[in-house]
Amino acid sequence: MNEGTNTVFAQRLVNARKMRCLSQRELSERLDIQLSANAIAKYETGKMMPTSEVQAALAIALGVDVDYFHHPFTVSIPANAWEFRKRKSLGNKQIAAIQQSATDQMERINDIEQVCNINQPFQLDYSDTTVATYLQADAMARRLRRELGLGNAPVFAPIELLESLGVRIVEVEADEKFDGTSTKAGDTPLIVLNATYTPERKRFTLFHELAHLILHFEIGADVEHLCNTFASEMLIPISVLYTRLGNHRKTLTLEELKGLQRDYGISIEALMYKAHQHGIIDDAYFKHFNIKLKKKTNVDYRAQVRESLWQPETTTYLRRLVLQALSNELITPAKAASLLDAEVNSINQLIFV
Repeated sequence: MNEGTNTVFAQRLVNARKMRCLSQRELSERLDIQLSANAIAKYETGKMMPTSEVQAALAIALGVDVDYFHHPFTVSIPANAWEFRKRKSLGNKQIAAIQQSATDQMERINDIEQVCNINQPFQLDYSDTTVATYLQADAMARRLRRELGLGNAPVFAPIELLESLGVRIVEVEADEKFDGTSTKAGDTPLIVLNATYTPERKRFTLFHELAHLILHFEIGADVEHLCNTFASEMLIPISVLYTRLGNHRKTLTLEELKGLQRDYGISIEALMYKAHQHGIIDDAYFKHFNIKLKKKTNVDYRAQVRESLWQPETTTYLRRLVLQALSNELITPAKAASLLDAEVNSINQLIFV
């Protein structure tokens, strides 16, 4: 093994371990062979290269193919290029796991795009306008809606829509503390979603992260608040809210809000926030709603408010490209299985019509 091979293996081992939120000691204990944490440390620093038997054991323990350890890096995203919204404190291990999992999926996308000769530049750029207020964030969302020809209609497949514009989207299994994040892999925008969230929360997060990618904010502005406003307007224009609810209401019924949620794929909590922001309901009623929602005894009420009514959405971009390449005999079943993190047998059992 040459030094370059050692370096690739070493970093791949580090990445795979971080994806599983394991320490070197924990990985050592998970192996079905005797291997010390000290030996793993030497592999990860490139001071030693494991035998093929040890590599196989490491691959099984980490849930990757042995080939993964030797695959050249095609995507590099610096750790400081990610921004994380935190509901509560996300641990460093969890953050590293999300970063590595997303980077790994982005590499797979990059690999299959090269095979399929896909080069789709991202062209959304609204840096000509500085956003400082929620009304300006609303206006930018309406501008994008017009350019996409959406009018006031619901956005039925936002993941597929953004993928068609050159945004790459990956989903990771993560703690509920993680909403989503966005960054760039080279010139390609990347949005990472929490796969465990409800469709409504994933849709909102998707457009929140898009705002981070395409809007130019005034220095000192409350960026998270403005991104939320942009996401809300992308999902349901305020003109629709005025039409359905009126310009001012003393109270709102759950039935009305569920109707809007069912039609537009936005949560009741987000609808109430938007109604308050635009003066449809006053401060006192909005405060009353939040107190009622958080009251420990109101379990049934909270369940009704947070019930998901929208159809599940997930990205199928990687799988579609892999199956297309497989059908065109551009890749082997083994390569397809590797890209999809699947068993070769499951690929061989695919039915071609």
